[in-house]
Amino acid sequence: MEVEVRVVRTRVWLSSSQFLNQDGLLSLTRVGEIESVAHATLRSVQGKNGDQCSLEEMTRQQVQHKRFCTVTATWEDLGIAPGSNCPKFSLPEDLAQTSIKKKTNQQANLPRLDFQLFLLRPRSRGGTSARSGPTTVYLGTSGWQLSEKDVEALVSSREVVFLTTLQDDLGTLEVKLRYVSSNDPSRSQTKGLAAEDDTAAPAGFTINWSSSEALQKDLAEKARQKAEADKKLIAQLKQTASKAAKLLETRDLLLVLLYRSRAASRIQRQFRLLQYKKQEIITKLREEEEERIAAKKGKVRDKVIARNRVRALAMRARLLEHLDNNSFSSKTASPEDSPSYQESKRIAEHMETERTKLKQRLAVLEMQRQRLVTSQRVSALRSTQKPPYQRNDKLFDDELVYAVQELHFTRTYSNQM
Repeated sequence: MEVEVRVVRTRVWLSSSQFLNQDGLLSLTRVGEIESVAHATLRSVQGKNGDQCSLEEMTRQQVQHKRFCTVTATWEDLGIAPGSNCPKFSLPEDLAQTSIKKKTNQQANLPRLDFQLFLLRPRSRGGTSARSGPTTVYLGTSGWQLSEKDVEALVSSREVVFLTTLQDDLGTLEVKLRYVSSNDPSRSQTKGLAAEDDTAAPAGFTINWSSSEALQKDLAEKARQKAEADKKLIAQLKQTASKAAKLLETRDLLLVLLYRSRAASRIQRQFRLLQYKKQEIITKLREEEEERIAAKKGKVRDKVIARNRVRALAMRARLLEHLDNNSFSSKTASPEDSPSYQESKRIAEHMETERTKLKQRLAVLEMQRQRLVTSQRVSALRSTQKPPYQRNDKLFDDELVYAVQELHFTRTYSNQM
């Protein structure tokens, strides 16, 4: 049991710069290890009102601004002609029989279908180098794993069209799976033609057509060249898809880093705002505390000022009362009984006592000075016998005695006068 896989139609979301400058679409179909490339032609473009417009009408409109539209493309019907290069895969006969009759518990090894869609850009105008050739642009990928339900639907209806979604919801892809059995009419027709060619010649007689051999060689050479071209194209499409995948991975990584940096900056802004609000609250509390302390100090200062004012007023009242009493007593009493007179008298007596003590001290000092003078004279006579470095035994200096006399006796005498 063989199944042909063919991409039928796609509706993809493209920009005007892409669908106005293209040479069609390419689909890379991978069924297991089998790969195949097919070319599609753009049929229509969805307009602003939802109606379908041809590509020529969109070109005549001369779109100035970039716009995005849903483009419909159809693939060539390669599966009709016998010997086509549509990818095929085989299903075991027992799976087909069990799918028709009943389900079993056996797990069938079903292949996975993968599709990649590319946009084919034309050769740049005036370019002759290899880089100016047609280029491919990766559009998206899609695929799914075949299930037993898919096989059951395929066996029952012989032909099933699956609708799959492209990557990032850029469009849809219609894939036709056609069941081809060994009793296919096209195959039997080709086999019948081959049998007629074999039986047309009589037994023992063969005709060698050189033109037929040349045609077969030419067809074989063209098939070989087409296979090589398909291999190169498949390799180029794989390279384009890998580059696009790397770019998408890099873009996703950059988006993640961008989101993280934005989240970090947002967190930093929120943290700084919280710090600013916290600092404002701390500053406000500090100012309130300073105002409270200043108000408390002001109250204490006012209390102290009031208390000192009361004390000053009370002291002033007492002083006034004392002055009044002193003035009254000075008027009634004699001058000798006044406190000032008594104080001056006491001071005079004290000065007289000190003067007497000072005179006695000076007398003692004068006597000591005379003794010292006498001792100096004696020491002068003995100076010839003593060494010159012997220390002087004089206890008081004449200048010191004179200074004491001038400082104490003269001032005391002048105060007494």
